Amino acid sequence: MVTTTGEGVRPLAFDWGPEHALEVAGRPLATLVALHRRRDRLPVGASEDIPVLAIGPGLDVVAVTRRVTRLTAARWRVGAVELEIDEGGLPLGGLRWPLESA
Repeated sequence: MVTTTGEGVRPLAFDWGPEHALEVAGRPLATLVALHRRRDRLPVGASEDIPVLAIGPGLDVVAVTRRVTRLTAARWRVGAVELEIDEGGLPLGGLRWPLESA
C-alpha cells in the first residue's frame, strides 16, 4: 500500500492476516463485513478485540484495536457505535450513536 502526498509517494507497511479488519471513516460497509465474518463464532454477550487498519477522513492509515461486542443475534457494538445486521451482513435500521435521543 502507498500513499501520495505533496512531497511524493510514501510506502505503507502494516501487518495483515485473517483476523484483521478494515475501517473507513464515515463508511460502515467495511465494519459490517468484519462483523458478518464473526457471526458464527462470537456468541451473544461475548466481546473480542480485533486488529483494525483504520483509514481516516484525510486518508491517513493507522493500526488500532477495536472492541467488538455482540449484543444480540443482530446487534453489535464496535467501540461506541452500535450496528444491526441481518443474516446476510446487510445493515438493519441504520447506525445508532449512543448520544442520540430517540
